[in-house]
Amino acid sequence: MKYLGISISALLRYRIHSLLACLKYNMFFVWPGQKQLKTTALLRNSARGKSAFVFANGPSLARLNPEKIARLQKQGYDIFAINSYLRSSFFKIAAPDYFLISDPAYFGDYRYLSKEQLAGNGMQEALADLAELKKYPEIRLLIPIRYYSKIKHENIICFNDSEYLWGSNVNDLTRVRGYSSMTAYKSLAAACHLGYDKIYICGFDNNYFKHLFVNKKNEMFYRDEHFYDLDNPLIWKVHSYEGLSVGQLLWSHHFKFTDLEKFKNEPVINLDPDSLVDAFPKEHTLDVYQ
Repeated sequence: MKYLGISISALLRYRIHSLLACLKYNMFFVWPGQKQLKTTALLRNSARGKSAFVFANGPSLARLNPEKIARLQKQGYDIFAINSYLRSSFFKIAAPDYFLISDPAYFGDYRYLSKEQLAGNGMQEALADLAELKKYPEIRLLIPIRYYSKIKHENIICFNDSEYLWGSNVNDLTRVRGYSSMTAYKSLAAACHLGYDKIYICGFDNNYFKHLFVNKKNEMFYRDEHFYDLDNPLIWKVHSYEGLSVGQLLWSHHFKFTDLEKFKNEPVINLDPDSLVDAFPKEHTLDVYQ
């Protein structure tokens, strides 16, 4: 999340910038992509009467038993997953019905990768994920409409990826979204768009700030943990646009929680009993844990 500051003039400028960015996105991608988005619109509320799991890749997903999830999938539950889920052993047991990617690197645009990712294997990982995905043509792939021509897959569902943080839309993939650009949130919005009766989430840890540290140069770093490599976390330097101090960074992080509060009217249940995300109830009767 970009640090916006508390200056009224800065917030006003950012709001105007957001409106212009939405207009530009619509002109160049949404209006020309009406055919693809019409298909997406027809899927609205098509999953009524069903339930779904929406998985992010946070450490809490390790609480779940993939065999139990797979059994529920056979009973009619759908699974939504994102990004590096494809690299996990969980995926081998419980392959998703819907898979969402929106990071530019998946579509050949590496400008937004961090220096650490470029120096490491960020590009190779994105390419490996796509190669793995090709083995599963039955998986329905959700991608931003702007990248429709950039990827080949048998089952593609496009969505409007323009952003207006002052908006409230969380359940219509054809409209401007009202939350920040978090891939897991887009996946949750996709499940809301389809209209499931119950949506169970896990892996939405949102606890980066608990693993924040600062060196003697006052440079800030995250310890980046995923459920599939808890013993080998990555270390990322905090981007300057996220904040130039710990205070600014923590202010930016609060949007990760307030954005999820916009989903409170959706039938979402959090499977992580210890989650910091308190926007959703956590009580349920499913047998899904290790």
